Amino acid sequence: MTKRRRPPTPTRGGGDAFRRAVAAHKSGRLGEAERLYGRVLVAHPDHAEALHLRGLAAYQRGAGEPALTFMRRAIAIAPGVARYHNNLALVFAAAGRHELAEAACRRALALDPAYAEALVNLANALKERGALTEAVDVLRRAINARPDYAPAHNNLANLLKDQGRLDAAVDAYRAAIARDRRYVAAQYNLSVALVALGRLDEAEDACRRTLELAPRHAPAHNNLGNVLRFRGRIDAAIASFRAAIAIDPDFAAAHCNLAELVPARAGDAAFDRLERLRDRPTLPPHERISLDFALGRMYDAIGETDRAFDAYRAGNHLRAREAVRLGRGFDAADHRRRTDRLIETFSPDLFERMADSARDGADETPVFIVGMPRSGTTLVEQILASHPTVHGAGELAAIDRLIATLDGYPEAIAALDPASRRALGARYLEALRAHSATAARITDKLPLNLFNLGFIALILPGARVIHCRRDPRDTCLSCFTHDFGPGNEFSDDLADLAAFHGDYHRLGAHWRATLPLPMIEVRYEDLVADIEAESRRLIAFLGLEWDPRCTAFHHSERAVLTSSSAQVRQPIHGRAVGRWRRYERRLTPLIEGFAAAGVPLTR
Repeated sequence: MTKRRRPPTPTRGGGDAFRRAVAAHKSGRLGEAERLYGRVLVAHPDHAEALHLRGLAAYQRGAGEPALTFMRRAIAIAPGVARYHNNLALVFAAAGRHELAEAACRRALALDPAYAEALVNLANALKERGALTEAVDVLRRAINARPDYAPAHNNLANLLKDQGRLDAAVDAYRAAIARDRRYVAAQYNLSVALVALGRLDEAEDACRRTLELAPRHAPAHNNLGNVLRFRGRIDAAIASFRAAIAIDPDFAAAHCNLAELVPARAGDAAFDRLERLRDRPTLPPHERISLDFALGRMYDAIGETDRAFDAYRAGNHLRAREAVRLGRGFDAADHRRRTDRLIETFSPDLFERMADSARDGADETPVFIVGMPRSGTTLVEQILASHPTVHGAGELAAIDRLIATLDGYPEAIAALDPASRRALGARYLEALRAHSATAARITDKLPLNLFNLGFIALILPGARVIHCRRDPRDTCLSCFTHDFGPGNEFSDDLADLAAFHGDYHRLGAHWRATLPLPMIEVRYEDLVADIEAESRRLIAFLGLEWDPRCTAFHHSERAVLTSSSAQVRQPIHGRAVGRWRRYERRLTPLIEGFAAAGVPLTR
């Protein structure tokens, strides 16, 4: 490859004073560098490089307006220097002026099309306006222009992660690290992606490598805490979260994680600390939401239910507002119509017409654990996965991905011939077997697969279904008080929760009457009242021999990647049964919504 030549930098004098200014700048003495650049400019007002570097030093110490002033003056004198336009883009980006940053990057690239740093900055600006596909293409151009430029690989990985392409993101992070073994950001980002993939051994290694390079990297301590929590090493996780807070006392995520694991006590200084953090005017919305939910848990733990409910409601309100802003708000009427379509499409006639010759010979590996979120699905999977021939695969998105390939779903399902249905089933089984090649049964515990059971029955005739049920008031209160990620927007409002639960209730009744798959129902209240009897019933339903390890599920060392990871490390208890009663007077919209939706309740 021919080495790229840049245009000469216009210095026009300055001599020893300019060299001393550059030396101070390189050593990080920014104030001294700015003063020395100022002296150069007194003698040489049109010294473009001194103007530019004085602007760069101002940017590096956070002074955006002086940085803009000096950089623009440099560009006015020497408009043909690509580096000046690229660094101006950095100043615009830091001020949140991403359209101007994009324009500055494009001017830099017009002067130097192979300028890798400018390509990376352009990709960042494109990402900010949601043009992820174009940003990926720009980063690939940067890598082609300069294959050894580690930030291009790291930023490409970030974009791939944002697109949900986690395996590709991991490869790109590793490519960045291969080019710079001491690249802290790439090591940390790799650990985050590996956690999302459930590859916890690798994630822990990446966290520890990050901390070897940067022992005071608070996010790495926090992410290590997440890994340890998911693996059941609760005391070590607590220590990691505390280490993150010791380094950065305002680190909201670490405070929230710690609040999940350490019960609050009345008078605890953590209340004041979290409220102070929550009320910072510059706090990003997602951090404010997490802090509201953490405070809700803490007030709940000390019995202050009104203050707890107020905190939960504030977090839900902001989360709902953000969901609407991002175009994914919950529409109860639209959800009711979609549920109606499922009931109409997956009729007894359809199942009879599409029945294959026999269930005999169908693969009996898959077990679907479904229900409302917070209904005990994680507990049921932990019990089953404690059996030596059962593998718990956690919450898989494989069924949703298959459905996404069908235009016009659900009505389009009627056009699928047996060979097409078998091919879809084979694709799911291949993805499932990637989690275990030898287990007799593999569980998929994505709760809202309940809405996909008709599709599942047609492509996987050997599957079994476990439907987890719980008092609707406890279920929905638990949803309302939990800080869900995207995909559960129905939980942000009590009336929406009641409407959603109404759709879930009537669809569940439809499946009980029509679904051509073996299905068992387990009530959370029965499970915690008699763990062995219910566990034996579940194991028998799977066609397996009883194993006493199933009732010692809390000793299992398997990773649990859901929000219930800490709870399933504890022996069974019934403290969550009837929790709704403590909040009853605040739940009027929920109770009235149940009545309107026809959801039966008992006292």
